[in-house]
Amino acid sequence: MTSWDMGSSVLHGELPLAREIRIRSMERWGAKRATVLIGRHKKLVAALDRVVRFAPSVSPVLITGETGTGKELIARALVLMSRRDTKCQWAPKMSGFWALKMSG
Repeated sequence: MTSWDMGSSVLHGELPLAREIRIRSMERWGAKRATVLIGRHKKLVAALDRVVRFAPSVSPVLITGETGTGKELIARALVLMSRRDTKCQWAPKMSGFWALKMSG
């Protein structure tokens, strides 16, 4: 059994919100496309806090950061935590940016 097959099991170092995001992503997109956020660094905790605050909003969200910092994972987490997740529009990926518009 791999970690991708563990379903609702807790992965080492996984925060409770990250676990919820992983479970929802596996339900929606399958285990091979799971959104996995592991770590306890203060910047990851702050990013997940923003996911919780911004997910209920209908306002567009612009996610910026260096290459490889997890912008797409945060965008997917926003979609998964939103009640409007079936009405989400992704803007084309630009260098260093992800644009996400949540519509109500």
